Amino acid sequence: MKFPRLQLHLSTLLIVTSLAAGLVWLNVRKYGTGISIDVGFIVESGLRLTSQLQAQGWPWPHHTFDEPFENNWHTTALAGDIFICLALLAVATVAIEWLTRRMKRGAP
Repeated sequence: MKFPRLQLHLSTLLIVTSLAAGLVWLNVRKYGTGISIDVGFIVESGLRLTSQLQAQGWPWPHHTFDEPFENNWHTTALAGDIFICLALLAVATVAIEWLTRRMKRGAP
C-alpha cells in the first residue's frame, strides 16, 4: 500500500518557521526569577553579597544560573520544553493546513 506524499503549503511553512523562531527565542533568553541568593559576607566593609538567580527556558526553566557561582541544567524540564514546543508546532501546522485546504475548496 502506497501512502500519499505529505505536501505542505509554502504559507504554512513560513508561519510555522516564524512560530519556531519565537519558541527558540523564549527558550534561550535570560530572565530574572526574582530570587536573590546570599553568596557571602565581606568582613571589611560589613556588606552582604547577594546575586540574582537567572534562568532560561519556557514554559519551565531548564537552565538556572547564578553568575558566576552556579550553573544548573534540569534535563527533565528541558525535555518537557522540547515536547511542548514540538506539540505546538505540530498543532499549528495541522490547523493552518486544514484552514488553507478548506479555503481552497471554497467551503464556507
